[in-house]
Amino acid sequence: MDELNSTMQQPTAYNDDDIKTLDWMEHIRRRPGMYIGKLGDGSYADDGIYVLLKEVLDNSIDEYMMGYGKTIEVTVEEGTVSVRDYGRGVPLGKVVDVSSKMNTGAKYDSKAFKKSVGLNGVGIKAVNALSSYFLITSYRDGECKRVEYNKAVITEEAPICPTEEANGTLTYFIPDKEIFKDYQYKDEYIESLLKNYVFLNSGLTIVFNGKKFHSRNGLVDLLNENMTTEPLYPIVHLKGEDIEVVITHSNQYGEEYYSFVNGQHTTQGGTHLSAFREALGRVIKEYLSLIHI
Repeated sequence: MDELNSTMQQPTAYNDDDIKTLDWMEHIRRRPGMYIGKLGDGSYADDGIYVLLKEVLDNSIDEYMMGYGKTIEVTVEEGTVSVRDYGRGVPLGKVVDVSSKMNTGAKYDSKAFKKSVGLNGVGIKAVNALSSYFLITSYRDGECKRVEYNKAVITEEAPICPTEEANGTLTYFIPDKEIFKDYQYKDEYIESLLKNYVFLNSGLTIVFNGKKFHSRNGLVDLLNENMTTEPLYPIVHLKGEDIEVVITHSNQYGEEYYSFVNGQHTTQGGTHLSAFREALGRVIKEYLSLIHI
């Protein structure tokens, strides 16, 4: 017992050697949950490999929201992912920075992106750090710039060269199997993600492995696809500069809500949904009281 007490009372060393500074990619690789949530193997829709795809897609969606590039091409084959958009393309002198320097982006206070889904200058860097292979190519005004990485370390940086490709950005990556054990992408989860993108961005076309996703009526199409019974009245569709609401009722048991904030599907709801439900209920009650029903 005396030996045990003596051991417990011994002071723990704490000196300069215990303080470490991690490179940005090492921090992401050691603490991936801080950046993409849980890891998983692709068995669930919120597993990390789908977050990697979403982080890349968000940049392409931002281009569409600014009026550039009406089509996004997504290819997923045997664990590899490529996303090609037809936006403006990353400025060629900043391709390395946007893909490998934390907190770098054009969405903080730039007029280049008045609206955007991705905001914090982290997303695509996390994809890079968590991939065994990562390639980004920017096509811009007849020139292109390509950079390749292995676990976020540059393996090849090609010089700017002429190209006949249309403007836009191509991103190709392979999630690192050291981090995502025995992962496998499931088409149904990817298709659900892509459908939400086109519902939120009517007029956008996303082609996934040759299958086309497109929505003319935005969130109205989302409701029509998910309703299992006929509505009691035509869907009410209200759209403002930064808000869109569709609502209807049916004889279906229970209630369903699909809420999105800044392009993100908030599956657990939140204060935005609670406030909307409260306001809607209050307005209906006040109206009914005015007409004495």
